[in-house]
Formats: sequence, structure tokens, C-alpha cells
Amino acid sequence: PPNTTTVIRESVRAFVMTDHIQEHHKEDCKQQDYKQEYIDFLEARQRQLKIVKTTTSPCGQVLDWIRIESQGETRTPPPSPKRHQPDRERPEKLAVTELQLPGAERGPQGTVPLLRPSFKNADFKIPLKDFIVKRGPPLLDSAHKKSGLIPLDATIPPLPHWYVSSLETVDNYGCQGQFSCFAPSVDKTADFSLIQLGAICRDGAWRSDRPDGIDNRQTLEAGLQRYPSLYGDNNVHVFTYFTTVGYNPVEADNVGGYNRRHQGWHQYDKEVFPGCAFTPTSVNGGDQYKIWLVYQLWRGDWWFWCQDRWLGYYPGSLFVSNPSLSATAGASATAADHCDIVGFWGEVYDSADTPLAAEPTTTDMGSGEFAQKRWRHSAYIHNALYQASPSKEPDGVDNSDKDYNGESNVYVSDPARYSLEDHPTGGGNWGSYMWLGGPGYVPPP
Repeated sequence: PPNTTTVIRESVRAFVMTDHIQEHHKEDCKQQDYKQEYIDFLEARQRQLKIVKTTTSPCGQVLDWIRIESQGETRTPPPSPKRHQPDRERPEKLAVTELQLPGAERGPQGTVPLLRPSFKNADFKIPLKDFIVKRGPPLLDSAHKKSGLIPLDATIPPLPHWYVSSLETVDNYGCQGQFSCFAPSVDKTADFSLIQLGAICRDGAWRSDRPDGIDNRQTLEAGLQRYPSLYGDNNVHVFTYFTTVGYNPVEADNVGGYNRRHQGWHQYDKEVFPGCAFTPTSVNGGDQYKIWLVYQLWRGDWWFWCQDRWLGYYPGSLFVSNPSLSATAGASATAADHCDIVGFWGEVYDSADTPLAAEPTTTDMGSGEFAQKRWRHSAYIHNALYQASPSKEPDGVDNSDKDYNGESNVYVSDPARYSLEDHPTGGGNWGSYMWLGGPGYVPPP
């Protein structure tokens, strides 16, 4: 009988080599090399997991089910966060995941799902490290506001990312927001569109031997994303992301990455997981659906909440020491102890190889409507909060949530493509909120 390695290799090759890839009549050597990189990555990932069962979700996502204890010690989540009163003038419904729908196949009792990475929409034109890397929001500094953005990513070739973002510099132990659930139109399969939150420790990765000028941010991020190349479909997915060493092209086990593509994330819930698809989505001018996202630093770990449950956590120890950090730092200087920036932003990535002026992206952000269209038309984030004090022991009750205010650090890449309208006060039951979005490039009349 074939050994385990052979079975994994054949399974992965069948999973990656999809019909549309096989129909390409001839590929150059570079693409063949890149394709092999992707295959090797997925084979190595599958060998690490102790898979009990594999299922396919209704929209075609492949899920590997593992015993929860195979990830290490199972920890207890914090209490549920405080719920907010709905706004009767702006009624919303809750989106749900595929595994919460009747008839969805699940794994055995005691197992949790992990999303298997999909490359069926990948064209293998770029190396794997460029395909899976993420970029961070633009940071403004008081010493550089007149001259513009600090080139934190100066060591990375510039890529066409378009932002509407706001940041607040404040010590925090978590953040949260309630996000509209639109399905943005994406121009090309390798483009993406997202809206998200992030807790950022600006210099958490600093070590005495790291080069000057390198990006030292450590982050915990989550949001809603449409990214056909990453997920293999056109659905809206909830994503998580972390980095311990800045937005440098180092995505690796226990160092950084999306969802559970790499080791680092510990899955706790048996139905909802990073990368899962949500349904239904909001309708421009019609019903509005939302998703509630929370990060909370609890007993040294960063727990992540989605809708009505804690999904899992990133261990705080990842931010103190890992294979890509040259030395161990004191926890108090890293995201293991706290963050010092909170951010909410929208981002569109334009994958076109041609110059931007030659082929501008028409990928939507949010609904594709500008922020000024507002309720039932524009995307939004409401009840934007940050946790100002550590969670109290022994019960973890948190009474320190503060309204987010990022209006002094707003950045918009191009107001003709995307816009942001910030309302940090006076939102009633919505608290601190914002409208955001846009259609991308709009040709002149």
C-alpha cells in the first residue's frame, strides 16, 4: 500500500492541479517552478496536521478536522463581550457561516475545522512569498505629516494597494467593531477587497540587531475579505492575520500569516473558523447584514470573537520569541503585553502588471458606493471601540471599552476612487462609526 507521504503528495497535487490550470497548453519554466513552490508548501502543511476527517463545505471549501488537543493545551476563553443595543432606525440582520446551515457536514465530536489553503484560482505568475504576504495600513507620524507617509515598507517593491484608513495612537488591550457585510465586485481574480480592524504594537519587533528603517510592527488583524485567488471562490470570508516581524515578506510558521495557512492560530470553536464564508450579504438599497468582530488580550493570549462566539486565539508568546526574531525581548515591549495603535480601514489590491495609469482597477471597496451615500448603500463599521485597560481577574470582565477616534490620522489614497467619512461621536446606539467605500477607477465623462 502507498505510504502516508505518497498519499499526501497525490492528494495535494490533485487539489492544486485544477481543471483550468491543466488546460493551459504550455507554461514557461518560471511558472512551473512557482507552481512547485505552492505544491511543496501545501504538502508540508498537510504533513504537520493530525487530520481525523476531511469534508467539503457547501461552497466548496475543503476543511481538515483535527482533535482540539492536538494543537497543545486547550485554554479557556474570556467571558462574552458586552452586547450593544440595536439602532431601530437602521435595522440589521446577522450573517451566518456555511457550517451553521442545515445539512452542513461536520467533523467528529471533539474535533475542530481548519480551512485548507486553495490555489485553484492562482496563476502561478509570482513566487509564493509574494502571493501570501500582506501589507499594512499607512502610518503617519507627527514629524512627517508635512512630507507625507513614512516609508515603512521601503525595503519592499511598491505594490498597488489603495487605502481609506484611520488610526488612533492609544495603549490598548483589544478592539472591536460591527461590520457591514457587502460582497464587493472584484476586477481580477488576483485582486482583493477588504474592510478590517487591527491592534498594532508599533515597535514590538524591534531588536538591537535589526536594521534601521525596517518595519517593526506587530499586529492582530481581522475583517471581511473577497479574494478569489486566496480562497478559490467569490464569497465573502472572515479573515484573521497576524505578524510578529512587520510587513516584510516573511510569512512562516509562528511568525505571521493569514488564517491558519501557517502555524500560530489555535482553533477553539467547532463551527466558525478563520477563512469561513458568510451568507447572506448586504444588498445595495436593501437588507443589511453585519458581522461583529472582537480581539481581546486575555491571560497573555489574543482571543478572537466573531458574531456570537470565541473562535480561538494567537498565543502571546509568538510576539516575544520565534524563529524570525533574532533575540527574545521583554514581553512588556511587545504585543504579548499590549498594543499602542488601533486602526480601522478599507483596502483594495490591484494585481495588474501594467502601470496603474494604463489599466486602473475597478475593484469595489465595500458596496462599491462612496461613503457619502450612507445608510443602505455605503459600507460601514459601527460601535468601533478599544479596550483601555487589561481584563480583570479572575473573571475577565472588561468595563474599560472606549469609543474609537481616528479622525486625526485619516488617510485616503485617492478620493476619486474610494472615500471615508468618520463619525467618532454622536452616533447614538452606533457609538463611534464610519462610512467607507467606492467603485475604484471611474473614467471621466
